[in-house]
Amino acid sequence: LAAAKAGASVTHVDASKGMVGWAKENAVSSGLSDAPIRWLVDDCTKFVEREIRRGNKYDAIIAGMSITPERAETVDFSAPYFSNTMVWLAKKDGTFSPDDITNKDLGSQRSTTLGEYLLANFDKKDGNKVSLYDTYENAYLDLKSGRVDAVLAEKVSAADWLPENPDYAVIGEEIDNDDNLGVAFRKDDP
Repeated sequence: LAAAKAGASVTHVDASKGMVGWAKENAVSSGLSDAPIRWLVDDCTKFVEREIRRGNKYDAIIAGMSITPERAETVDFSAPYFSNTMVWLAKKDGTFSPDDITNKDLGSQRSTTLGEYLLANFDKKDGNKVSLYDTYENAYLDLKSGRVDAVLAEKVSAADWLPENPDYAVIGEEIDNDDNLGVAFRKDDP
């Protein structure tokens, strides 16, 4: 919204219909209902891949984009504007403990540093199975249905979900995985 307020044409992409709806409400509340914002419900990674194939270019990507060495090969980043942490979400009933993760079904969002962390540290180890989802909302649905025992989530996403789901809690301490978010810019484009 800050970019739109500054006069930029904006494409807002989120895989969560609810998040796009919330962002539209924020735009209206901010007096930006007529701003040039294109609203899309889509997987962000797939959207970017299609836009690259189409030859479409953007000046910046402002998102919850982690600064990683792999991404830094194709884009330049601003200084970090947010440091992300991970938390385990599970039922409050005591059946999950981060101190004993064995024979568990674990979930998180795909194309994230958290998903990569789960795959590297838990998938097919000690009887664990990892499932990755297009959105945290889908991971949370499987947590509530019992298809996964715990979800590794970004602290901010968890804090948004927990108030409406009182049978669940953050289990254990926050995990700092040195996940810093930055604005991405076209490579070598001043």
